[in-house]
Amino acid sequence: MTKKKSYIGATIFDGFKRHLNSALIIKKNKVVEIIAEEKVDPKTEQVVLAGGLLTPGFVDLQVNGGGGVLFNDNPSLENLSKICEAHTKLGSPEYPDVQFHFTPIYRSHRGRRFEFGHGYSLFTCLLRPHSKGSVKIKKDGDKHKVIVDHNFLSDSRDEKSIVEAIKKARDILSSKEFDVVRGEEIAPGNSIQSDEDLLAYIRKTAVTVYHPVGTCKMGVDDMSVVSPDNLKVKGMRNLRVIDASIMPSIISGNTSAPTMMIAERGARIILENK
Repeated sequence: MTKKKSYIGATIFDGFKRHLNSALIIKKNKVVEIIAEEKVDPKTEQVVLAGGLLTPGFVDLQVNGGGGVLFNDNPSLENLSKICEAHTKLGSPEYPDVQFHFTPIYRSHRGRRFEFGHGYSLFTCLLRPHSKGSVKIKKDGDKHKVIVDHNFLSDSRDEKSIVEAIKKARDILSSKEFDVVRGEEIAPGNSIQSDEDLLAYIRKTAVTVYHPVGTCKMGVDDMSVVSPDNLKVKGMRNLRVIDASIMPSIISGNTSAPTMMIAERGARIILENK
């Protein structure tokens, strides 16, 4: 198919989105042991960690009073690597627009490579980007090449939101809860302070954390590709798309569970022979 609309095989598709991630990295010169005490939350009857870096009150700060993050009953190192979602002042009150991912390990500030060292990182993920990428097909002789352009930060609202997220991450790591493991900010670094410099740092170092959606949008409008009734590609008799690409918009979180739900629904549709 070579229609100009957003159908599969189109010469151009606009509306492709992925999550964008930037990092705040702290380096320590030595290992610091953190002792966390277990206690049971009387409201939820679940085990939480208290007295350490990630106490419920501290996590509440990250999510602006959103309730904290629960840990399981094994306070090991990997259980201190936690994700929570937050609202920036630029986002919508209906859903979080930023995800913080704390990792108690030193991550290289020179890209995705292994380096020895001690430290921790707080990653900021832009959950609700306004920027839209494209998937194009370019003819090269007798072959066709697929050109994917993520078009990250092409919308000024995304620039402002991710800068605000990095600033909030700095606020979190400068709080008193981190005094016991205070270290040197390796990235962006103390010399990077203005919004313009932070944005330049983000543009230079940010990476995608995947979660691509929207290349085969489900809907009933003229630009939709897949019918919501049976998940069949419009204009095709026996072709269905049953994955994250049919999401009309990106969600505020990982796409794994919603994709499983789409697959479950798609399987039922097929079994019902719709």
